[in-house]
Amino acid sequence: MTWFKQLTTLLCALLVSASMFAQNSAKKPRLVVIPSNNLMLKLGCLQETDDMGASAPIPDYSKALLDDDLRAAISKIGEIFQTTYNFPLTDLNQQLNKIKGKGAGVIPVDVRLELNYKITSSGPRKILYFELMGFDQYSSKQIAAASGESAPAIGGTVTNLLQEAVLAKADKFVADIQTFFDNVSMNGRESVLTIKSECGADLSKGILKWTEEWLAQNCVKGSFSTDNVETDNIEISQSMMPLIDAKGNAIDAAKFYTPLQKFLDSKVATKNYQAVLDRSASANGGGILGSAIIVIKDRSESADDDF
Repeated sequence: MTWFKQLTTLLCALLVSASMFAQNSAKKPRLVVIPSNNLMLKLGCLQETDDMGASAPIPDYSKALLDDDLRAAISKIGEIFQTTYNFPLTDLNQQLNKIKGKGAGVIPVDVRLELNYKITSSGPRKILYFELMGFDQYSSKQIAAASGESAPAIGGTVTNLLQEAVLAKADKFVADIQTFFDNVSMNGRESVLTIKSECGADLSKGILKWTEEWLAQNCVKGSFSTDNVETDNIEISQSMMPLIDAKGNAIDAAKFYTPLQKFLDSKVATKNYQAVLDRSASANGGGILGSAIIVIKDRSESADDDF
């Protein structure tokens, strides 16, 4: 029976090795680490602006990154996820120079990590409490969360305390992110689409039909949900985009829906209308990368509004 035990041991070792190899070789999402709005508020780097009567917080990340502790904390979180867990990382500061004030929502990554922390003192000892949340950059939906605190330490730096606290909670957080991304890789990335009429065209007829036919052919597994249909507004959610195009380039909502916009434009041209992709706003509360708005406008006056 010795040979049987040896064979069994060898097979178990091979299975474990194969499992570890699969985990290490699995495609991983690209991450960026940013300070949360709560942390930005504490740093005095969150401004409230009036957005059509509603209060909208505008974070000033460039100003926040002048804080030495924050820069060190973001760098440490990035180091943990890049070196310990092998996630590809996008540098926030470099991206801010590229996007020129457009906001962190347009940074082309898969997952956004939002960090909040505070340090309290008990005599000579310091304790760091942290919160880390992971968001799908395309839908802005939360996909992972972790929180915890460091052990009390004398003379502990932000980076040392943060590393200790985060590593104690990181495994499940990482697993949740990877599970999300594995699902996205298989079933597509969630997006939302709004179609608006600014010319009196009735969207509930031909435009709805053409849109749903296009989505059925181009969404991953033909998956989408038509949530609301009115004569001047169509709202579609859970429209599953592929992650990459035929050339291996990442796809966002603007790129995915441009062929639909062109298709609709060719259809409505017969009525002297045009279909335009609005790149200035996000649809249905989705993230900027994962949402699109197509607007039907006049080319010139048209008496017939039906399709």
